[in-house]
Amino acid sequence: MIAKSDDRAHNCVELTRLGDGAWRACDASMPEDHPEHVVAFIERRNERFEVVWLRGSTVNREFEHLEGALDAVCDVIGGAESRSTRPIQIPHAPPVTRQGRSPR
Repeated sequence: MIAKSDDRAHNCVELTRLGDGAWRACDASMPEDHPEHVVAFIERRNERFEVVWLRGSTVNREFEHLEGALDAVCDVIGGAESRSTRPIQIPHAPPVTRQGRSPR
């Protein structure tokens, strides 16, 4: 079963039920064949919801409610830039001369 969240706050997430207490959370704005479509797996464990990230964070997180897990998924979808873009260039200081000063 595939469903977009009915809640406006979570309309960026497409959930696919994988079994009893397990879901795949996908970015609703990405095509299914895009490598970043699947954002995380969510599993209910002992009254908590564990999120295993495939995009964004590499650290698993636990939430007391499914809504908290969906909030976190939306944060990753909304705030993460695509890995397929060029990295942002970091400005560098000018080279140091032998006297220890920057050339001008």
